[in-house]
Amino acid sequence: MRRFLFVLLLCTAAVAQTTQAPQTPRQALIEMIKSPTPDVVDRHLPAVILAELATLPPDAQRVRQQQTMMLAMGLAMMGVQTYDSGPLLAVIRNPKDGTKVEITVERDELTGDTDAMEFGLRVYKDGKSQDLPVPFRILATMHMEGDSWRLVKIGASASLALDDPKFAQEMVKHIQEQMQKSKQHANGTVVISPAKPN
Repeated sequence: MRRFLFVLLLCTAAVAQTTQAPQTPRQALIEMIKSPTPDVVDRHLPAVILAELATLPPDAQRVRQQQTMMLAMGLAMMGVQTYDSGPLLAVIRNPKDGTKVEITVERDELTGDTDAMEFGLRVYKDGKSQDLPVPFRILATMHMEGDSWRLVKIGASASLALDDPKFAQEMVKHIQEQMQKSKQHANGTVVISPAKPN
């Protein structure tokens, strides 16, 4: 009877392992971001990059490993929370200054063995939404290579909404400040800003 139960447990474990859902491109990207070791990061880099990295001398390999560990530790200290699905990829909170940054999923298009993703940023200070001077987007493309998703493209984009009244006001204000500084400099006037109270 014991032998039968043992065999049944082994079979159940084997079935559970074979029915485990494959990793999504988004999960692979999160794994790269949060990884404490280069081995996990390397699992999601294209073969061409890995071939070049393999040519690095041992001391450079050690520096690379330390940098990866430091990044993972920094993210852990900031309390980064990631999400495998839904409208948010990650939330980063800084309790010291009351800021919160949300990395939003703006686009996630899986076509065959390629996934094109676009992420935005939302910033909050003490619970209040903060206007970003320039809307910023992070672009990432994952491609299935072998048995894992690999990061094949990473980039960013920013856009200026010239028809946004807030942007127009800020632009004019900046131009006026620059003109004022130029006039003061031409006249030899030195302006000392009042000291901020501690």
